Amino acid sequence: ANVKHGKTSQEYQDALGYFRQFLKTFSKFLDESTTSWLLSSYGHIDELIHYASMIGDHDTVVQNLIQRDRAEEAISWLRKPSVPSNLWYKASPKLFLLEPHATVDAWIIADKMLDPTKLLPSLLKSPSGNGRAGGGG
Repeated sequence: ANVKHGKTSQEYQDALGYFRQFLKTFSKFLDESTTSWLLSSYGHIDELIHYASMIGDHDTVVQNLIQRDRAEEAISWLRKPSVPSNLWYKASPKLFLLEPHATVDAWIIADKMLDPTKLLPSLLKSPSGNGRAGGGG
């Protein structure tokens, strides 16, 4: 369907609802990489995040949220029990740069689930006011 109005129009919202229902109904028949590529290449990132969450692709969800500066949402996603802890280590450097306080709070809440020594690189890559962190001068 060709939607002639902006994203806030009822026509667009209806089409989006139908599309999301299509993804939900037929996700088991869709090739995951092709579907993700199509959504991404056409700039439908919210639909990509929605699709990735439906199929349990935690990495795609978290990385796309981080790329769009939606750190709080990424942290909320990482807190889910079904998300493997190794994703914390992958996402933490960028999360720490975006939302340092929220990231550290999340680390503290995660407590024994995370290995602090694996989180140290996140702190070292951080820009610092004193110029010492991240190998800076």
